[in-house]
Amino acid sequence: MGGIRRLGCWMGRVGGWRGERSSVAVVVGGEALGSLTSAIAKTGTYPPHWTPPTSDPRSILAFQKGVENPGTIHNIGLPIHIYPLFENAFRAYRHQSPAANRAESARLYAQFAKVAAENEYAWNKTQAEKLDEESIGVVGRGNRMICWPYPLLMNAFNNVNMAASCIVTSVEFARELGISEEKWIYPLGGAGMREREDFWERPNFYSSEALETSLDAALDVSGLKTDDINLFDLYSCFPIVPKMAAHHLKIPFLDPPKPITLLGGLTSFGGAGNNYSLHVCFHHSFVLLTSSLQRTIVQPGLSKMVRQLRAKRSPAGQGEDDKRDGGVFNGLVLANGGVLTYQHVVCLSTQPRRDGKQYQEGNPCPDVVRGSTVRVAGEGSMGWSAAGDGSDIVGSEGVGSGVWEAVIETYTVQFSRRNEPEIGFVIGRLKKNGKRFVANAGDEKTLRSLVKDDGEEVIGRSGWVWMEENGKRNLFGGWTIWLNDSGGFGVIVWRSARELKLGRKIIVVGAVKARSMMSCVDF
Repeated sequence: MGGIRRLGCWMGRVGGWRGERSSVAVVVGGEALGSLTSAIAKTGTYPPHWTPPTSDPRSILAFQKGVENPGTIHNIGLPIHIYPLFENAFRAYRHQSPAANRAESARLYAQFAKVAAENEYAWNKTQAEKLDEESIGVVGRGNRMICWPYPLLMNAFNNVNMAASCIVTSVEFARELGISEEKWIYPLGGAGMREREDFWERPNFYSSEALETSLDAALDVSGLKTDDINLFDLYSCFPIVPKMAAHHLKIPFLDPPKPITLLGGLTSFGGAGNNYSLHVCFHHSFVLLTSSLQRTIVQPGLSKMVRQLRAKRSPAGQGEDDKRDGGVFNGLVLANGGVLTYQHVVCLSTQPRRDGKQYQEGNPCPDVVRGSTVRVAGEGSMGWSAAGDGSDIVGSEGVGSGVWEAVIETYTVQFSRRNEPEIGFVIGRLKKNGKRFVANAGDEKTLRSLVKDDGEEVIGRSGWVWMEENGKRNLFGGWTIWLNDSGGFGVIVWRSARELKLGRKIIVVGAVKARSMMSCVDF
C-alpha cells in the first residue's frame, strides 16, 4: 500500500534499460478503491463487470488475522494504528506536548489543502477549498478522532478512482518522434529500501532508517545536495511522513521556503492505494523525461513535478533564487508504502547528470534495514540493542505469569464512532530484560490517561504489564500504589470499564517491593 509500487517499478525500468533491445516501455498504475468500497457497501461484492474475484472483496480493506502474532492478538496493524505510534514517539523525541503537536499537524495539512485546492484533478478539491487549521485540528462532528493524535482530516483518503502512467524510451527514439528537447526532464538517480515488515520489530518509532537512507542515497547517486533541490514532494498519507523526511533533510515543514508537496497530500488531493507518487511524477499531459543522453521517459499526462520544473525553465517562472541557480532546476519525490515500511526516492532535473554518467545501475541501498540501537524518547530513556532476529521481542506467548515493571515506548488509542476512547495500544519495554512488548490498555483509567493534551509525558513513563486472565493479550494497567497492613506495597487496577461502572472492588493483581515504589506512577 502507499505510493511506492509504481514509482519503484519505473525506477527499475529506467535503471535496467542498458543492453535491452526494446525501444519503449510503459509503466501504469491505477486504483479503483472508490468503486470497490461503494459496491461493497451496497451489494457486499465487487462492482459489476469486474474480473471474477478469487477472494472475499472485504479482505482487501480489512485487517488480516490469518497468522497469530503480537499485532493480531492485540488487534493492531492497520495504517490508522501504526502511523500514530510514530507520530507520538517523534513528538516526544522533540519534547513537544500533544496539544502543540496537533496544532503543528493542523497547520501542516492546512498548507497542503491550499495546494490541493488549486489542483483541478484533486479528488477532494471542494473539501480542500474549505479547510483551514481550525477545521483540521479541532475534533468534533465531521472530524472525529480516529486514532490518537489524528482526527479524520489528518488521515489519508484512499477511496478514489485514479490512474497514471509513463512511457520509457531512448533519447534517439524521442528525437525520432520529434519531441522538443525543451520538454525533456532528466531522472538523475534514485534509491529504495524497506523496514522490517512487522512494526514491533522496528529499531525505534521516532525515525525511519529506510526513509533516511533512501533520501541520502538518492541525493548521493544523483550528485545533488538538499540545497540543490528546488521542488519536493514528500509523501503524506499522515502528517508524520513529511515531518520525518523534512526533519532528516533539515528543511522546515511549516511555511517552507520551497514546496514540499506538489499535489496536496493524500487527504486533500486523494491518495491511490499504490499509485500516489506516480501522479506526482507523471500525470495529466504529454511529458518527456530523460536520463543523461541514454534514456528518456515519455507519458501521456502532465505531471505536477514535470510541469513545475518546466515552468522554472522559463524566465517568467523564475524568482530571484531560481535565477541564481543558473537555469538548472531539480525535484525530489519521496514515495512511502505500507506502514512506514517501503521507501523510494527519485531525483529529477531540467539538465542531465553533472558527471556525464547514465542513470545508475541497480539500487544503491540494501534491501532491508538491519539491527541498530533502540532508544525510548522522553523522560526515563533507556537504551537497548535491536537484535534483528526477534530475540528482543515478546512474541505471541506474551509476558508470562506475574506483573512486570515496564516503560512506555510509544502508544495510540483508537476511538469509537461516538468519539470516545475505545481501545488503547501500548508498545513498551520490560525493565528486567529490555524486551519489547505489545499490549492493550488494561483499564479505563489508563485508557483515558493516554489521550490527555497536557500533563506528564506518557512516553518514557514507567508502569506494569501482565497477561489477561484466560487469554493471550498483554495488558498495560493504570495503577495505584497502596500500603497494606504488613507494610508491603501492592498494585491495584480495575479489571474493566464495566466493573468500574458497576462499582466493584478494585483487584490486587500483583505486588512490588518497596524499592520499586518511586518508579511507579498513579494515573
